[in-house]
Amino acid sequence: MRAKSGFLKGLNPTMAIWSKFLVFALVIMAFVATEGVGDFFTGVNNFLVGTMKWYYLGIVAFFLFFVI
Repeated sequence: MRAKSGFLKGLNPTMAIWSKFLVFALVIMAFVATEGVGDFFTGVNNFLVGTMKWYYLGIVAFFLFFVI
């Protein structure tokens, strides 16, 4: 389902509105609670690097293989 006209022309309205809302909410939270958001993203980063480091390295290597 794609919008035929208007601001969201060519986009799926449901996905476009939700993604814009999430980006807007993250930006507002970053301005309002800078320390809390920083701690949250540090925790997420530590979790991903600690548990999925092999997956990340594999994806990057796979991407670089096809780019080069």
